[in-house]
Amino acid sequence: MRSFLQRLRVVGFVESELIRRVDQRIRYTIYPSGRTPVEAEACGSRWARRCLAGWATEVTADKVRDYLAERGWRERDWQRDTTLQN
Repeated sequence: MRSFLQRLRVVGFVESELIRRVDQRIRYTIYPSGRTPVEAEACGSRWARRCLAGWATEVTADKVRDYLAERGWRERDWQRDTTLQN
């Protein structure tokens, strides 16, 4: 527990700043399969609804990628983007 508390970083900011940071991260990390720009709000709200629907389930990076890929969004990281392999 002590090591966790030593690694913990608390940063205070308002809700609008949190929303801006999340939207920015979505735009940086996710891209749509078409040529349209990423709608961070749509992507984020879809994932939020999924999280609320399966509240007691474990969330892993693979599950997030699979869920978003089913809806037309891909991860920008070429090393993990399975559509570029093979």
